[in-house]
Amino acid sequence: MSSGFVAGTLVHTDKGLIPIQDLKVGDLVWSKNSVTNEKSLQPISETQKIQNQDIWQVEHFEDVATESEPYYIYGSENSLIWVLGDADGYEGTPVKWTRITDDDMQTMSLIEFINGQKACLSWTYPVFITDINDMGCAVDSLENEPQILIDFSDDKLTYYYIGDVIEPYGKSFGVTEQGLIYIEPTDICKNPTEYYELDNMVFDKYPKVAKFVLGFFLGNNRSSKYFKRDVYQITVAKNHNYFVGNLGILVGDSTIQGNNE
Repeated sequence: MSSGFVAGTLVHTDKGLIPIQDLKVGDLVWSKNSVTNEKSLQPISETQKIQNQDIWQVEHFEDVATESEPYYIYGSENSLIWVLGDADGYEGTPVKWTRITDDDMQTMSLIEFINGQKACLSWTYPVFITDINDMGCAVDSLENEPQILIDFSDDKLTYYYIGDVIEPYGKSFGVTEQGLIYIEPTDICKNPTEYYELDNMVFDKYPKVAKFVLGFFLGNNRSSKYFKRDVYQITVAKNHNYFVGNLGILVGDSTIQGNNE
């Protein structure tokens, strides 16, 4: 089962947050004992690069109660997250290692960050291809319109929120700690009250975003094909798990097969 996360995914180590592709055998990462819940530094025993995997977006909130600004991680469909049940108290979500594409990975699944704070998942959904190299698109879960553009180039991640460009609702959040960039219509268009046409576009500030939006309104960039990317996975001694993302979500290493161990 090929699980892993894209280049640029941050892993919590003894030296701070390190991109997963830069880790090597012997490096120490933070891990958790599933029986005692004790966190400790454990060495990496193996690193892997798995080519050409369908990529999924995992949206999560820092605060369960307020559904604060969203954060994102990106991994292959078989990647595993430790789920603690349902954030709303329902009993339908089991406590177990759960693939990000499983039916059990439901909206408001309860998770825990590395600092012990409880949090919730919002949505998991596929990233779709665009006509721009190294850039994928995740759609709004309700409206099925483009919402997040992800630039995967240069082994790092840059996120753009374009929901209010495609379907204006009014700004709902700003720039998060992880660097989600909110795109105003005026960032890419001279006159947003007019149609998105070539002579009305602004390409200086966010050229890739402007190109995507222009293509979308011209009928392009509406593909249902999944975005593919190489992913990276590690094997961690003893606990076989580690923490990823700015906030530290507990994920399974290459040996975990989606059970309760």
